[in-house]
Amino acid sequence: MKYGKKTFFKTEKAERNEELLEIIREAKEHVKKEYGNSRGLLKKGNFMLITPQEETKEKARLLSSLRDRVNASTGSHFAAILYRSELGKDNRHRAFTLINILEAKKLLIYEFENGRPSVEDKYYFDAPQVEQEGGHAIITIASRTVKHIRYNLSVRGIPLVKNKFMNEIAASFTADHPDCPIKLFFLKYGIDTMMVIRDEHEIAGYWKIALNKKEYPIIAKCNPFPFPSEALSDYDAALLGQDPELNGAARNICLWRKVKKLGYDNSFSNLENTVIDIS
Repeated sequence: MKYGKKTFFKTEKAERNEELLEIIREAKEHVKKEYGNSRGLLKKGNFMLITPQEETKEKARLLSSLRDRVNASTGSHFAAILYRSELGKDNRHRAFTLINILEAKKLLIYEFENGRPSVEDKYYFDAPQVEQEGGHAIITIASRTVKHIRYNLSVRGIPLVKNKFMNEIAASFTADHPDCPIKLFFLKYGIDTMMVIRDEHEIAGYWKIALNKKEYPIIAKCNPFPFPSEALSDYDAALLGQDPELNGAARNICLWRKVKKLGYDNSFSNLENTVIDIS
């Protein structure tokens, strides 16, 4: 899968598909009726809260709980996926949407094809507190816009050691980049007071670290963000091919319905076995 400059920043209109257009039309009508606008979904919609159910913290992987919730859920769609970290002073829920992880996958592939050499990233994995707080790093990640070619991310909460803290560390993962327009959007509309949105730059940043630092397999093992399968990525591309200006709420609804149809295992892949093919 290639993401050159033109295709990365713009989705080309595809041949008309009446079935997909009907799905999109129904989703748009639902957004207008139930939420008023695209922002309304995050303020009024239902959320999928994932809480590790396993007996020990070492086994309490967020994605194990997410798999169970997705496959057992009776809801047609969700505004976002929520989880909470017990580490740190910020007890707000963390949240991400299906759009966030799909855009993060595009950024990750673009990063491996066109990004700066990873040697420019700085990793601080030898501090004495890494076993309980995780590692730190300063990395760069591609932007979706021409204005911001790359973002500098100050990353904390990288799990490095197999112990009882590793999954809580992964759940506490942050990658600060305050000049991001996505973050400013959530600040403007007060959404950040309810939850901390993990946007595509942060998610792609975690995956980039995991794939670049395979000598620390715990990073990929504790990955808190489901990696989209080719089936889900292709479906998202097909939706945008029919309507390149599809609003986020309607797109999210369409994607959730596809996930419900595919099931978790066909919607998401295992990051531990992921190889970015740039040939």
